[in-house]
Amino acid sequence: MSRSPHEAVGPESAADYLAAFATVFRMHELGRSFSGYERNCAFLNTGSPRFANVSAVSGLDFIDDGRGLAYVDWDQDGDLDLWFANRTAPRLRFARNDSPGDAHYLALRLTGRTSNRDAIGARVEVHVEDGSDRPRVMVETLRAGDGFLSQSSKWLHFGLGPHLRIEKIAVRWPGGARETLPGVAADARYSIVEGDGRAQRWIAPERQVSLRPSAPATTPSRTPRRLYLVARAPLPTVQYETAAGRAIPLEERVGAPTLINLWASWCPPCIEELRDLTRNEARIRAAGLDVIALSVDGLEDGATTGPEDARRVLAATGFPFETGFANPELLTKLEVLHDLLSATHLPFAIPSSLLLDGDARLAGFYRGPVELERLLEDVEHLGSPSTVRRAMAVPFPGRWFAAPGDVHLSWIAQRFLDDGWLDDAIRYLRLSLETEDDDAEARTNLGHLLFRKGELGEASRLYRHALRLDPDHWGANRGLADLLATQDRWQEATVFYEQAIRAASHSAETRHNYGRALERLGRLDDAAAQFREILRRDPLDAGAHNNLAALLLLGDVIDDAVVHLQRAIELDPDLADAHNNLGTVRFRQGRIEEAIEHLRRAVELDPALQSARDNLSLAERAISRR
Repeated sequence: MSRSPHEAVGPESAADYLAAFATVFRMHELGRSFSGYERNCAFLNTGSPRFANVSAVSGLDFIDDGRGLAYVDWDQDGDLDLWFANRTAPRLRFARNDSPGDAHYLALRLTGRTSNRDAIGARVEVHVEDGSDRPRVMVETLRAGDGFLSQSSKWLHFGLGPHLRIEKIAVRWPGGARETLPGVAADARYSIVEGDGRAQRWIAPERQVSLRPSAPATTPSRTPRRLYLVARAPLPTVQYETAAGRAIPLEERVGAPTLINLWASWCPPCIEELRDLTRNEARIRAAGLDVIALSVDGLEDGATTGPEDARRVLAATGFPFETGFANPELLTKLEVLHDLLSATHLPFAIPSSLLLDGDARLAGFYRGPVELERLLEDVEHLGSPSTVRRAMAVPFPGRWFAAPGDVHLSWIAQRFLDDGWLDDAIRYLRLSLETEDDDAEARTNLGHLLFRKGELGEASRLYRHALRLDPDHWGANRGLADLLATQDRWQEATVFYEQAIRAASHSAETRHNYGRALERLGRLDDAAAQFREILRRDPLDAGAHNNLAALLLLGDVIDDAVVHLQRAIELDPDLADAHNNLGTVRFRQGRIEEAIEHLRRAVELDPALQSARDNLSLAERAISRR
């Protein structure tokens, strides 16, 4: 009987959720909104279980990409005004509350003594006489932060409606002490200090506040766009072609600070930039900076220029630095690296330039023509402390609470792996282990990649080293078990499968592989128990249904096996192994036409499935003899 590998099945699998999150994050990287252009919503508490949508009539339904909201009685007229923080323009919006009405209010400001000074966590009850037998109790809690990236005023605001009489105020301070204060007059502000036992009326200082509507100013686009890196990343493995047609590994060519300039002959700003670099050759060389200008002529879709056009431009400008030609792989890999180091991912523009330090690590990126003075300043500070480089990298000064960190090479490795660059992923993981030798996760991931390449000896050493660092590491146990299984070392493999399952009992794939290892050892009941456990956790796992059916067939439990095979095909109509197994059963049962139907489907789905081809030949001969 044939076995099927484990695959996630169903629209609500973990893979689907991860793909959805990846799409959302990709939208953010491209500068797009999470939510699109959706109007703000405002809901009115009606005093019933339902709220009323008053977005339009409130005037608050701006088409902003809203992020933060803070409320405060800004003009101190007894109602709450709003400040909006948006991701896109206008970045800050003020909405003054001028709603008509004769409702009353009470505002309280708390100060802690034995508890924290801002009284964060205090709970205040205001007992209001509303004409009923029992006072109406209004409750507010003083919080530090009251929404996403938002902090409203620390004044507690109570909307009293038509009521004026306040019977008492009860405060439970953050430290646990309780305090009851006598009633106060409405339409006023009071300060309450922990332990004073009274509310002191607060008189606002006189001030002149002039609030006028204004159109938000648009910040002009700054060109060129510059990304100066605090922590530098090694280059991927890329080559360029010299004018003589020789392929040169870029990393080997760089031995000093180097500017890689990407340009094209059809681009006027590029040609002007080449002339500017030529005019300033002496200053550039005096700064210890080398330049390599790489033409992209002929690489764009519908290209109308080629290398000969680039050579004519270079000859006309007398460009004194090294030149060459880029290739699609170089451009793609450099763009991947740029995107990993930049919060917003934008396609390469022409011209663009990359600044490399003397160790061939990416130190800066310039989108558009590079400004020579800024470039030379950046080169001058390549050897400066990371704190100095950080100050140069940010658009405005600020205070920092942590030292600059390093580039996470394992993240770069994962991105290159996702894009199909296996050797680059391996390279970045190797580099990460040079500085973080005790990283079990990086060792495990490198082991996975070398296992995939067939370098089993080194992969095994990496897994075992990872397990010395962390004996319960699921990935290392699972990887080593899978590696041993490929060598038919089934008994050893089961030891590590068991440890992997103890570390991650939810992993269906690990249980699938463990079950197959147990089967090879003749422990059929134990193998079946693994597939039954998978189905207990996920009844929609088609592979587990098929593999359990294969074990049941070995024990001649035909009827149960058929039920599981039919369920497997129902869940995954393209599961070739299940069609093969069911076709084989039907052939033995003499149901030849049904057998041929499933066996043909199995061969159609997997032409390399030899058992299905053999069984199909037998079934077709059998029906021809009728």
